[in-house]
Amino acid sequence: MQKLQKKKKSKKTFFLLLLANALLFCISIALIVFSVLRKPTLTDAQCDRILSPYSPALEAVEYETYTFKNNFSQPSEYRGPPTPEREAAWKKLTHGMASCSRDEIIRKLTENIGPAINVPMEKLYLLNKSTEIDWVRTPEEAGGGAAALLEVVHQLHCLGMLRKWSYREWYEEAPPEFDGPENLMHMHVDHCIEMLRVHLMCASDVTPFLSTVDNDSIIGKRADFESMHKCRNFSKIQEWMWDNLAIP
Repeated sequence: MQKLQKKKKSKKTFFLLLLANALLFCISIALIVFSVLRKPTLTDAQCDRILSPYSPALEAVEYETYTFKNNFSQPSEYRGPPTPEREAAWKKLTHGMASCSRDEIIRKLTENIGPAINVPMEKLYLLNKSTEIDWVRTPEEAGGGAAALLEVVHQLHCLGMLRKWSYREWYEEAPPEFDGPENLMHMHVDHCIEMLRVHLMCASDVTPFLSTVDNDSIIGKRADFESMHKCRNFSKIQEWMWDNLAIP
């Protein structure tokens, strides 16, 4: 009788252990599946810090999604032959020099100075730069770090340079960027073309743009350049830059 009871108790214990192991196994599988399927939710700011080189301006980056208004003949305040209004718009967009005199613009370009922000020296390694190099520095009261422009300012400067070059016969007085010998002007233009090429290939925008059937077109179709993009808000970045100038 006692042997029978012990045997039943052993079977019950075995069954309970088997059930517990099965339950633990199911919980483990569920946790594994959950961890695989669950994707961590990162904010745009967190993604920027992962995918972008260091910049103090990253704190100003905000995104907006919109469709480019960019048809082949799309009107724009930045497009077309030089006018006083158009020149002022480009100066404000690129260097913030809309109110500067011609002599002041030449001085800034010649001395290679301009609106610069402060990059702390201890952050230079994040840009793969050495503190042993004699970088142009900001005033101590502005941080005393390395003086820097934002790449977007340089890129827009180069785009503006190419615009002026394409309309150079329209100017009664040569733009200050073109003061100097012919070979230097060509070198400047070539530098800008190469810099924009490098940047465009680096960014490699893979957004598809489509074409519509157009029987009136010579090639039978018309490209639709009004593509949707998720863009950094340039106005926010520009505002941050002016608010954080270390060298006006």
